[in-house]
Amino acid sequence: MNVIGTLILLLGAAVGLVMTATRRVRLVGLAILTLSAGLICFFMWQSSQRYDAFESVALGASEAAVVAALGDPPRVTDGSEWVEAGYKRSEGELIPGCVREYWYSAFFYPEKLSLCFDSSGVLIHKYRYTSW
Repeated sequence: MNVIGTLILLLGAAVGLVMTATRRVRLVGLAILTLSAGLICFFMWQSSQRYDAFESVALGASEAAVVAALGDPPRVTDGSEWVEAGYKRSEGELIPGCVREYWYSAFFYPEKLSLCFDSSGVLIHKYRYTSW
């Protein structure tokens, strides 16, 4: 979740909306409002598409198939890191056989998609983390 980015987009939409009430800056307000609304729609669409792709990828898929469906992962770990970067999983939380883990994040809400691969590049585990 990108809190600062979300606040900036919402603030931009509010400022743009307020500016449309004044004749002198109406066009600037409409531009800001349109840009903010467009970015909000884009990030919502992106999240929806990524989640649909996540659901369609089956266990046993290759890394190339996952990247083709979801795009390049913003974060790749060795399977030992937790949802938040820099925090290690406990021994009981490690996924057996996972040597590479792809992480995808949502922009507006606390959601991360995790996909674990074994040493031969086969998807062995996937999980959707929400509100951790």
